Amino acid sequence: MSEVTADTLPTANLENNAIIMDYDNQTPIFSCTFRALQLWDIKRPKGKAVESGTNEKFALIFYTSAAVTGYRIKVWTLSLPVVVIVSPKQEPQALVTVTWDNGFSNIVREAFHVRGHAIWSQMVLALNTTFEPITGRPLTDDNLNFFL
Repeated sequence: MSEVTADTLPTANLENNAIIMDYDNQTPIFSCTFRALQLWDIKRPKGKAVESGTNEKFALIFYTSAAVTGYRIKVWTLSLPVVVIVSPKQEPQALVTVTWDNGFSNIVREAFHVRGHAIWSQMVLALNTTFEPITGRPLTDDNLNFFL
């Protein structure tokens, strides 16, 4: 993706969207954490049927450039799907939308296209991936049987 293309794709305005990256010498990984990223003035796609905001997915484009030994290096990547909500009441449905997309999409796909069904063993993995970081432990068999 060219820098010009990345600059012409915004669908919203972001605040606090620039940060200095950290480099970990032990893992050779660059990383950063956006602690106060704010999104506003969302530009919705035109001509698209009206749908629930919690089903409408977006992606953030992260890009940077650096000069290394006289060469300019440009790097970009897309975020995982993001659902923008305007009320805490929308959070459960937004979590479902993002969990489903992360759990059942293919890596190579049309943007945000995801299958509409999954087998139970895949669903268990998706649920554990979502809830273990929140609860600090995997779901128990009793927890999973509750869904049946």
